[in-house]
Amino acid sequence: LNKASIDRGFGRCMVLRKHQTSIRRYANSMDRTCGPPDPGAFPRGEDDKRYARFRGIDRDGICMVGEKMESGSIMVNKESPTDTSAGGAG
Repeated sequence: LNKASIDRGFGRCMVLRKHQTSIRRYANSMDRTCGPPDPGAFPRGEDDKRYARFRGIDRDGICMVGEKMESGSIMVNKESPTDTSAGGAG
């Protein structure tokens, strides 16, 4: 190896993976994507390991473009209802 090949990035690797999820509309319209939770909901705030899983999430609930994701990171923060019927609660 010479210095020029190292300067050009020889041996560097970037891995891109495609992930899919379905965002459905249910009859009772209770589904939505939402941004990361409030850090105050965690005992250690922004330093909490559970909150760190949400760092790649934008305000719309989907990970930001070009964000470096680590194992265990949440890519889509979506909520779906347990009762999907049109009747709703009550």
